[in-house]
Amino acid sequence: MEGLLVILPILVFLVFLWITYTNINLFVTIIRCLKKDKTLECALSTVGKIFYVGLLIIYVACFVGCLYFMIISAMNNKYNDASLPLNIIAIVSLVSGYLFQQVIFIGRRDMLIGKIQLDYRKIKRVNYPKPTTLSFSYGQKSYSTSLRFMDESKMKKALQRTR
Repeated sequence: MEGLLVILPILVFLVFLWITYTNINLFVTIIRCLKKDKTLECALSTVGKIFYVGLLIIYVACFVGCLYFMIISAMNNKYNDASLPLNIIAIVSLVSGYLFQQVIFIGRRDMLIGKIQLDYRKIKRVNYPKPTTLSFSYGQKSYSTSLRFMDESKMKKALQRTR
C-alpha cells in the first residue's frame, strides 16, 4: 500500500505534464494559424469572451499558486503536502484544456476549431442536432462540436458558404 502512495503522485505529475504540453501546443497552434491566415477571427460572443478570459486568469493563477505550494512543501521535506496542489492543478489543467479546445475561429476560407483547421469548401451536411451543438461531415469523417458561448449569427453566416 505504501508503494502506491509513492507511485500515485508521480503518475499524477506525468499526467499533469502531458495535459500542460497539450494546452501549450493548442495555444502555439492557434497563434501559428492566426499568423498564417490574417482573416481568422474569434467567434465567441461577449459572454464567451468574458468567460474565457476569466478561465485563463483562473488557470494561470492556479498554475502559479499550486507550483508555489508544491515547491514550498518540497523544500520543507513534506512531500505528502505536495499531492493536494498537484491534484488541483491537474484537474484545473484538464478542464481548462477541454474548454479551450472548443473555441472556434472563423476566417474567409477556413475555420479553426481547437487545433483543427477546416476548409469551408470541403464541409458537407451541416446540421444542429441540439441548440448548442454543431455537427458536420468533413471529407470522410463526421465532427461534432459545442457551440456554447459562440456567436450564432457569425457561425451560421460562415457556414452558409458550405451550401
